[in-house]
Amino acid sequence: MGNREGRSGFEMEDAPLGSGRDEHDQGGARTSREQLGFGWGYLWIVLGFFQGGIALVFGFIAGMRTEYLPNRAVSLLVGLPLLVSAYGLLKRRSYGFFTAGVLAALMVVSGLVGVFTGRPAGVAGLLFGSLWLLYFYRRRDWFT
Repeated sequence: MGNREGRSGFEMEDAPLGSGRDEHDQGGARTSREQLGFGWGYLWIVLGFFQGGIALVFGFIAGMRTEYLPNRAVSLLVGLPLLVSAYGLLKRRSYGFFTAGVLAALMVVSGLVGVFTGRPAGVAGLLFGSLWLLYFYRRRDWFT
């Protein structure tokens, strides 16, 4: 059994069914990679490149200031992790997985702060951050 090219452009090695290399256990039920899919992961990749690129190009390089990016340091701290997570997820590397996990965890923390301070957007941050954490946790064994 040789190598074959996967749908997303990264190399996957063929393994016989039931070997556990292309499947993982989710609460007693065996679920293959093809059944789980990575569609929302591609959304994270696109948004990471888009938002991180905007933050770096306009905020850090061009020096534009906004309410969310008040100076170049904040632009660098926002843009660089987004780009690192997007590139790492695209290449299926563990640093992309961990960076995306940290960003999703920060989304949860900022949602909790928003809920306790009475901002309605805090509920959305809490909900979406938790969903992203769950999504990436279920696909943790895909990353090397």
